[in-house]
Formats: sequence, structure tokens, C-alpha cells
Amino acid sequence: MAIGYFIRCGDKTSCGGVVLEADTRVMMFGVARAREGDRVSCGEDGKTYRI
Repeated sequence: MAIGYFIRCGDKTSCGGVVLEADTRVMMFGVARAREGDRVSCGEDGKTYRI
């Protein structure tokens, strides 16, 4: 059985960054859910990447 996780705007990444973008059409507990292709910051090098 596969395990899935939901990522939301503002969630922390494993390297200390933050999820910067998410789809406001899909809300989870009042926070927009991130999708593949949304932007995240990296806490180590300060650059921006995509999920």
C-alpha cells in the first residue's frame, strides 16, 4: 500500500526551507495545498526550486 503526504503552503521542507506556492482552489484546514511544480525555498542555499 502506498503512503502519501499532503504539502501545504507555508510548510517547512526537510532542509529548512518553506513551501512558497500552492493551489488556492484546493484548501486543507484553511491552507492551500501545494502541487507538483509549485515553488519551495531551500533553507541551505537560499535558492528557489519546484516540487
